[in-house]
Amino acid sequence: MRRALLLLACLLLAACAMVKLKEESASFYASTALVGRVSGTVQADTPLIVAAYAMQAGRPVVAHQARLHEAGPYELIVPAGQFAVFAFADVNRNLRYDAGEPAGDYASGRVVAATGEGVIAQLDILLGPGPTRLPAGTSFAPPDGKPLVDTQAGAPARLDQAAYSPESASMG
Repeated sequence: MRRALLLLACLLLAACAMVKLKEESASFYASTALVGRVSGTVQADTPLIVAAYAMQAGRPVVAHQARLHEAGPYELIVPAGQFAVFAFADVNRNLRYDAGEPAGDYASGRVVAATGEGVIAQLDILLGPGPTRLPAGTSFAPPDGKPLVDTQAGAPARLDQAAYSPESASMG
């Protein structure tokens, strides 16, 4: 009896995982990858934030954002829609675009039409002191309060991060 219950529990967990995987796959396959490079003169060890956003009721709503440890390539995954792409050097590391921080818009703020499939490439951004379409004070902090992780290849990792904890290791 105990083995039967254990087997049933395992089957239910596997079924739940498959349903979640199906939902995540559907979301992924209904997305567009926005790809480009961020360039410009930025102090070493200054994180760069790049984000795709849509304007709703006069306010920017971030669809996806990434943290880069240095100037270079980025990739953002967005659903179908119209998005502008923006980047800035987060000099004070507060995940907020502040006045005076080097920043730039893709193509002077031109909107990119994401169809919900494929890749849109060469969305390059040059950081500089000039004005951008987004006002200073715009926050790029994730809404769930989790830290924004570096998604760029070659990102330095700190061994004191939760991903390297004994608890994470026990999960495989």
